[in-house]
Amino acid sequence: MAWQAGQQIQGGKYTIDRILGIGGAGITYLARRQDGQRFVIKTLNDTVRLDPRFANYQTKLQQDFLNEALRLARCSHPREEILGRWVVLFCQ
Repeated sequence: MAWQAGQQIQGGKYTIDRILGIGGAGITYLARRQDGQRFVIKTLNDTVRLDPRFANYQTKLQQDFLNEALRLARCSHPREEILGRWVVLFCQ
């Protein structure tokens, strides 16, 4: 089930503000940490996670998802001091 605005995750560490986008395999959210810092959180969508047709591919899908996060962590931008740079991985 997709997270809803106001929903707390990771034991209340993050609060979901809103959905930023939905793609073929994932959902991207804007969230706030307890200290007010904003984060973008991306998750696999329910179809990919729960549909039995994808059961044989779960390990590969999760590894591909992790690899995408690691590639994003290596990205840089000239305005990084303004945009920020955070990649936090967790399973829920």
